Amino acid sequence: MSAAAAAAPPSVGRRVAPLFPAVAASYLGYAMMATLFVPMLMSRTDGYLPAGDGLARRTTLIGLLLALYPIGQFVGNPVLGALSDRFGRRPVVLASSAATIVCYVGIAAALTVRDLVLLAPFLLLCGLVEGNIALTMSAIADVTSEDARPTYLGYVFAVTSVAYTVGPLGGGALAEHAGYALPFWIVLGALVAVLVWLYVAFAETLPRPARRRSRLLGSLAALSEVVTDPLLRRRYLAGLVLYVAAMGFWRVVTIYLVDEWHLSVGPVTACYAALAVAAGVANLVVVPRLHGRVPLGPLAVACMLGGAAAMAAVPAPSALGVPRALAVAVALAAAASLLLAIALSAVAGLLSAAAPADRQGTVLGNNAALLVLGEVIGVSGGSAIAGIDPALPLLVLAVLAALAPVVMGRRHPDRTAPPDARVRGAPADRPGAGR
Repeated sequence: MSAAAAAAPPSVGRRVAPLFPAVAASYLGYAMMATLFVPMLMSRTDGYLPAGDGLARRTTLIGLLLALYPIGQFVGNPVLGALSDRFGRRPVVLASSAATIVCYVGIAAALTVRDLVLLAPFLLLCGLVEGNIALTMSAIADVTSEDARPTYLGYVFAVTSVAYTVGPLGGGALAEHAGYALPFWIVLGALVAVLVWLYVAFAETLPRPARRRSRLLGSLAALSEVVTDPLLRRRYLAGLVLYVAAMGFWRVVTIYLVDEWHLSVGPVTACYAALAVAAGVANLVVVPRLHGRVPLGPLAVACMLGGAAAMAAVPAPSALGVPRALAVAVALAAAASLLLAIALSAVAGLLSAAAPADRQGTVLGNNAALLVLGEVIGVSGGSAIAGIDPALPLLVLAVLAALAPVVMGRRHPDRTAPPDARVRGAPADRPGAGR
């Protein structure tokens, strides 16, 4: 090897690749929360709730537990981002990973002893301290050019899509045969291995001269622009309405499937994995093919309305006595998942197209915060409505998705993009994922 080659800095891929296992482990854990908690609490025989508890209490508790982690993310991610701007990525990544391990000890222990009161605070704390995907994106931004950045961000979304497929399938199989705690103990082991790997392999990406002192709550304060920016406010609000519909759908559809077909944990997690695959296809195949070819506004409206129609149709096969009704319902849910994922990407693209270059980070950060807020509202509200009838939230959320284009209103002129602004690489990272 020549002296010049020896002195060359590591490639971008080598600098950020150590973070990808951390993203994978985090999303494996969260994907299992989103899927395993539904059959766990809907079951009258697993001992997490008294057998006599009714449907309304069970679905309300599902909504509460599934909302705790994204609430923590909504508050914690801006703080972790500000800390990493000030002290560097590496120390914050390591501290966040160590704190997440402590939280998973509590989560797995609470599931082992079947104590929901113990489980709840650890879910909230885990959301507060776990920031692997946000910190990974920051590290990518540190070391990539503007042209190369979408490629590496696409790798992050690919990792999350795989985790949202593998997590439910693997966790469901383990839970069906060995109980609900074992999958989380395994994730805990993976997180410990990831922390060791990060300590050994992850080098700092933010040099000291580039660090800046940030107000820890500055990102939360920037959320005021959601209601004060006259140009973006309707797009923000339309995005929030869509996020409530999409994230709520991805969380409560399993309640409907479990109640209607009495599915055990293995089959219901397999159904959820089908939705994750559909969203992954949208992120990794459909959106890139539409990049630069299809105007964002019409695409967003078409996918919102199409997703709403597919969502509303999910209960129809069972109600009409259609042969193989479960398979048809899952196919309709997968179609809704694909269309909603494309719509999420289009909304992010519309916001980005309307924002000036020096406000891209703030605008897209606000959009990410609204995505998490939409998840909190969608899962808690949808689960509460499911206590009346498990099919009802699918219809209510479908109406919300159909209203999102109305809220967005007539298209405003973009500040930075030509009138035919087209799909950008801003994929939705998960069937749900809020993070």
